[in-house]
Order: sequence, then structure tokens, then C-alpha cells
Amino acid sequence: MQVPVVKVEIVEERENFLKIKLVGQKTTLAVLLSKRLLRREDVNFSSWSIDHPEHDYAYLLITASNPREKLKQTIDELLEECEKLEQSFETACKTAGNPAK
Repeated sequence: MQVPVVKVEIVEERENFLKIKLVGQKTTLAVLLSKRLLRREDVNFSSWSIDHPEHDYAYLLITASNPREKLKQTIDELLEECEKLEQSFETACKTAGNPAK
């Protein structure tokens, strides 16, 4: 088993919004996208597209007067959520007797 990983890419940047792409396992993205931190006025879930049997993309639009600062804050929050997911994943693997790689 592998530890969940999510990559963040900036797709489009304008004066008052950024479009970012999250790439990772479908289950990991689904958990992240269900979090309240992505359900705010300034962060909108845009679309979800299947590109690979095991990986998926999710697009988020960040609208703010300073979208780069909001992006940094959002990425920090996403990283925090990923760490929590990673810890719970490792705990679940240990409990099941199958160490995470």
C-alpha cells in the first residue's frame, strides 16, 4: 500500500483568481474535497475529471483580491489535511498488519 499523495499545480492565474489542479488518488481527493476548508466563499470546487484508473484530477477556483495569498493559505490547509490522512492511513495499515510503504 502507498501513502496518499496529492500534487498541486497552478493551471491559470489572473488578477483576482487562480485555477489550481489537484492530482492524486480518487479516494484521497474525495476526502480532501469533502472537507469544509474547500467549501468557502473564496474557494470553489470547479470540476472533477477521470484521466487514469487510479488517479484523478480536481480543479479548484480561488477567487480573492490577493489569490496568491489565498492559494498559499489553501495549500497550507490542504497539506495539513494530507498529513492527517497520511497518519490515519498508516495507523489503519498497522492495525491491519500491512505497513504503509
